[in-house]
Amino acid sequence: MDELKRIRICLTCGLIDIEVKFKSDGHGRLSNQCKRCDAKQSQIYRIKNPEKYKEQQRKWREANEEKRHTQTKQWGKNNPNKIKANSRRAYLRRYNITEEIFAHMLEKQDNKCAICMTEFKNQGSHKGLYYTTHIDHNHLCCPASCKSCGKCIRGLLCGPCNQYLGRIKDRIESAQRAVDYLKRGK
Repeated sequence: MDELKRIRICLTCGLIDIEVKFKSDGHGRLSNQCKRCDAKQSQIYRIKNPEKYKEQQRKWREANEEKRHTQTKQWGKNNPNKIKANSRRAYLRRYNITEEIFAHMLEKQDNKCAICMTEFKNQGSHKGLYYTTHIDHNHLCCPASCKSCGKCIRGLLCGPCNQYLGRIKDRIESAQRAVDYLKRGK
């Protein structure tokens, strides 16, 4: 008998299913639409009323800042792999390359930094330093934004080597002076 109480009918598409497939209104009452129909209706509304929707979202975010922060934090705790995957996708998108291109570059460099030949260790740390892969690109090619066109990528570097190039601002003369300095010390 309890099972029958949990069955709902969507008034839009006629779906007959258990209440889990129906959206709650936040006050313990279930919607008369299944989640799929509700999502379609919401999508149509967003497309027809983009400015109104943005304003509603802005107002909701302002009114529910603490709730949103708590929900986001909880979602992050519950979905660490999704966060890592989203972060990775965003990183590769910033350099306009795919996961396949990145993997090919790693293989081509034998999983080592193009300058110091240190092997990349993406989990944990090595002697206190994090040897994650950094995508190096020519900043003169794409100076206006922090994104890369993808054509100016020079290779993969470890963090310290990437920082070194950033500090000398990719100037070959500065790198040559460093080489000359090291040679004098031998």
